[in-house]
Amino acid sequence: ISKYGKISAFKKTKNGWYLCFNVSSKVKLMYNKIELYINSNYTIQKEILHLRQAIDFSKNFKKSDLKLPILEISFSNYSFEKINGSVFNLSNYFIIDKKNVCVLNEKYKEYKLNDLR
Repeated sequence: ISKYGKISAFKKTKNGWYLCFNVSSKVKLMYNKIELYINSNYTIQKEILHLRQAIDFSKNFKKSDLKLPILEISFSNYSFEKINGSVFNLSNYFIIDKKNVCVLNEKYKEYKLNDLR
């Protein structure tokens, strides 16, 4: 993990742990800081992702209102039941045809697939 950045804080909290990871500027990730709140049962309670690039929130084109947005994700109602293996079978979602092109299955034909190979 050290090649992606460094842990700037790791603290015991009332309900578990708090971890703050500063992402290296050399890493091509849209976030520069990731905060994790971990429950005492080792499940993630919350993630806070700090966007690397400021966004202009101004409604007036003559002034700027630059802010660094954050994305906060809270987790609850965990299920530890075994996941059906078919979820991870890519052929349930698309096939690669004879021309080496990804073709979405009928169920997903309305989606757009960006093949970045």
